Amino acid sequence: MESNSPSRTPENSSGGLFRSLLLPLLALVLVVGALGTFWAGWVQVTEERIRLRETLEGNSRLLERMNLPMSGRMAENLSTAMGHPVAIVFPDNEVEGGDGWDTADMQLASQAANSDNAYAKEGGKEAIAVELTNKRGHLVVLREKRQLLDFREARLWALLMIILTLGAVAAYLLARRLVRPLEELAEKAPDFGEAALPEHLTRRSDELGQLARALDSARERILTEQSMRKQSERLAMLGQIATGLAHEIKNPAAAILMQADAMDNKTVAKMVREEAEDIITLVNQWLFIAKPSPPRKVAHDLAASVRKFIERRSEVYAYHGIEVVLEAPEALVAECDEKRVLQAIRNLVDNGVAAMPEGGKLLVSMKQEGEQASFAVHDRGKGFSARALENFAEPFFSEKEGGMGLGLALVKGVAEAHGGGAEVFNQKDGGAVVRFWISRKESGEETP
Repeated sequence: MESNSPSRTPENSSGGLFRSLLLPLLALVLVVGALGTFWAGWVQVTEERIRLRETLEGNSRLLERMNLPMSGRMAENLSTAMGHPVAIVFPDNEVEGGDGWDTADMQLASQAANSDNAYAKEGGKEAIAVELTNKRGHLVVLREKRQLLDFREARLWALLMIILTLGAVAAYLLARRLVRPLEELAEKAPDFGEAALPEHLTRRSDELGQLARALDSARERILTEQSMRKQSERLAMLGQIATGLAHEIKNPAAAILMQADAMDNKTVAKMVREEAEDIITLVNQWLFIAKPSPPRKVAHDLAASVRKFIERRSEVYAYHGIEVVLEAPEALVAECDEKRVLQAIRNLVDNGVAAMPEGGKLLVSMKQEGEQASFAVHDRGKGFSARALENFAEPFFSEKEGGMGLGLALVKGVAEAHGGGAEVFNQKDGGAVVRFWISRKESGEETP
């Protein structure tokens, strides 16, 4: 028959670690409390014996100074003064005690007087002896033997309760201190990928802090892997789309270019040709990002190529109220894939135009820096946000409405394929700068 009782799950056993820590600690507190109380009782009994012996020694010296006779009468007087039965044991083992001394008590007193440590015990009694200075015998005090743990005394109960109470509180606080961070880690586990662990856990210098930092590091690696996997999936999808579109678009675009060359109206033909080339460039850009291939490097004067490119698109930029200012040397020769480098520059210029909706001057600068050629675009827009700077050149990241987030990714890819790199930063007086650089000479090893 099937049972309808709910199965035990980890949620049903919450607090198990706390109990497994607290119970042994409480047991330890109990043992320590008992040992502490036992030690306190031992110290108390030992101190009482020491005080009793010191009192007996004082009485012995007093008897010697006053040269008082040693007799049963004197033993009774000493008993009254000390509050315990006192006897005199002479060198011949004769015992003189007061009233109430029986044979067993006298034998115990004689044993104490003749023992090396001047102490003897029998049954529930103990005897402490002190030798007289003139060798006339011993003074022996008799008393009930004290128990190390006499729970009839209220102070021992009070001491035990204080030790147990303080120990229990300390055990509880220690268990909570150890378990609470683990509970927080367990609480954060369901949201492992959404937020970092609290700083008060990751900043701990103990083993719990190491565990928290290890979990946080694992979380970051998982998030990075997830992001990379999503990016790979997007790039794969983009590659499939771009591959399909390349065939469907390039052939009609090529036909459009041929018709444009045959048009009588050169102005309209130029506009048609530029738009068709833009379509082909866009498809090529997708293909490069999705399926990058090594650049075809040939020596080109990039300064002349960029001047021609800006001049060709000057009317488009002027329509948006943008004046593109080029600062470049007379010639800047580099072994590169000219189409890809120009595509990267075009992306930067188009981004700069989009960042300046009110119009203005857009500066494009080119420099020869040793064995490198650098290109930079300075706009007067609002600049990059902190998040955009952090995610610079990450594919599919864009804060621009309708943006695909591929422009800067292509720029960085082109730069790295030519042995260079890219960077972005905001200008202090407003606007942003995007810069990339490439190697001017063939290194003999192409970067994919």
